[in-house]
Amino acid sequence: MAGFGWPARGLYGGGCGDRCRSSYGGTRRPGIALGFIAAAAFAIAVRTTMPVALATGAMGWLFYAGFVTGRHAQLAWHGAADIQRAGILLGVAFCGAAASWIHAWVGTRRAALAEPAPVRLAPVVSLADARRGRHAGTGTRGG
Repeated sequence: MAGFGWPARGLYGGGCGDRCRSSYGGTRRPGIALGFIAAAAFAIAVRTTMPVALATGAMGWLFYAGFVTGRHAQLAWHGAADIQRAGILLGVAFCGAAASWIHAWVGTRRAALAEPAPVRLAPVVSLADARRGRHAGTGTRGG
């Protein structure tokens, strides 16, 4: 999948969700089908950027509307129910991308906190210079 954009990932995820959906009851259990497609969208969203994740969620809704509620690959609009389903799939995709971003941010914060702070060493003053009142390394008298 390396090198391919969101269409390949979305089609792959939608195809995986569709295969799982058909093996667990098909159109008789639309809630299970929505869960499988949402899980596929989340798994893809964790590995991609935010726009790709949202596009994958939208493609998941197209698969759901076309193959679960439409049953014969015909898109149909069912009003508020489709808004809710699209919201679930887009929300899951958004959460997957956000979880990936937060994980990366926490990793960079941990790496920054794990590095020790630079140690500033005090200038070395010899005992002879200190008795004469000279500053270390300058050869001048303090005054």
